[in-house]
Amino acid sequence: MAMKQACVITVTSVKGGTGKTLNVLNIAGLYSTIDKKVLIIDLDLYTGSIACALNIENDKDLFLLVSDMNNNKFDYLENYFIKYNDNIDVLVAPKDPRDASKISAKHLNVILHKAKMKYDVILVDTNHMLTEHNLVVFDNSDYILYFLSNNPLDIKNMKTMTSIFRDMEM
Repeated sequence: MAMKQACVITVTSVKGGTGKTLNVLNIAGLYSTIDKKVLIIDLDLYTGSIACALNIENDKDLFLLVSDMNNNKFDYLENYFIKYNDNIDVLVAPKDPRDASKISAKHLNVILHKAKMKYDVILVDTNHMLTEHNLVVFDNSDYILYFLSNNPLDIKNMKTMTSIFRDMEM
């Protein structure tokens, strides 16, 4: 019998200021109102704003989780999530942006695999760069919501991203 796994929705863009974070929070709120268990992962590692937008203290973060995984101190995934309400948990970006470069993308596969068993929906807020972290999350996503403006540079970059997304389908 197949186990039910979370739907992973990644929100991305080729530039900042397109409303990724706001839309992640709104989508989480919508799922929460229909009693779905939601995990928000703030993968904007250098400037993560989910914790600030939700006004939560980030005493636990993605860097601590990865550090504990590397040092065999990891126990339960839930120990690294911050509970926002009954239906929404958050895995925040590192408090110190210097820790962002210490997070290996290889850990994201493990984190997503484990989290898929515990939630109905996983929402990932990415940064606007095409990093290894984002590519790993794209590969693990059921849906990718791509935000852009009508700026000519956005449209040009969207064409590039479209070809990358096509290659991922194979």
